[in-house]
Amino acid sequence: MALLQLRHLTPHSLPFTPKLRHFHFSALKFPRFSFSASASTAMAKKVLVPIANGTEPMEAVITIDVLRRSGADVTVASVEKQLPVDACHGVKIVADALVVDCTNTIFDLIALPGGMPGATNLKNCGALESVVKKQAADGRLYAAVCASPAVALGSWGLLKGLKVIIIIDILRRAKANVVVASVGDNLEILASRKVKLVADMLLDEAAKLSYDLIVLPGGLGGAQAFANSDKLVNLLKKQMQSNKPYGAICASPALVLEPHGLLKGKKATAFPAMCNKLSDQSFIDNRVVVDGNLITSRGPGTAMEFALGIVEKFFGRQKALELAKVMLFVRQ
Repeated sequence: MALLQLRHLTPHSLPFTPKLRHFHFSALKFPRFSFSASASTAMAKKVLVPIANGTEPMEAVITIDVLRRSGADVTVASVEKQLPVDACHGVKIVADALVVDCTNTIFDLIALPGGMPGATNLKNCGALESVVKKQAADGRLYAAVCASPAVALGSWGLLKGLKVIIIIDILRRAKANVVVASVGDNLEILASRKVKLVADMLLDEAAKLSYDLIVLPGGLGGAQAFANSDKLVNLLKKQMQSNKPYGAICASPALVLEPHGLLKGKKATAFPAMCNKLSDQSFIDNRVVVDGNLITSRGPGTAMEFALGIVEKFFGRQKALELAKVMLFVRQ
């Protein structure tokens, strides 16, 4: 797993104030997509769209409709014990099959709609989890929208590499000098979907330097590895005692910072399923929380805001908004 560290910020290094707040960035109002397609007579692509009680009906039906219009062979599968599901807003959707009956079928794409508690019900389906994990392991496409990336994919360990890549990318776009350090014995780190990342140095070497900010990405396995690293924990404690900023996202606030006293007297948030481990849960519903020198966030779906929040603290809101617009995260 990777430890993300930020040092020697330019053009200036701003101290964190004790002001407590959370960040919100408005998404694009009118996204535009461009696809190229050929009039091929190839066999139709097979797509699985799982649905559950509490699924957001527009996200499910629009996905099904557009893919079927494109000629895809779409199977709508219920994770419940029956074909009809009670979607959000009183809408009932009838599936073509049960997910448990689709486990031996090979799909070109599995697309998860969102909605709550639909995303939670998808996450809790063992058969669906197995199918999606196999899809990822075989290198085939899978997708999710709304709450499902964080609630379902994140819980299944299929977004481990996303958070760290977003954080590194945005901070480097802001011209920060970022050092990625591995807490393992090798520089090469295996992320989700067999993506291999290469750290800049091992933690033993990185610990000899001083930093303006230390940030921990999430992921259950990574957070546990961080928590078990005495060298990393000591580095974080030294950062806190020196009144220097530190932060964490997803499982790391609950599994690393909390048990080692690094959240004492602080407001924080974490991955929803981990928030019960936080001693102070008064701010857990916020997507990004900044309390003095501490920055925390919830998960894969908030990683962009987390990184932009860090940029705002060190380089100012104008720089954060500039980057957000360049990446089409907010309106131009």
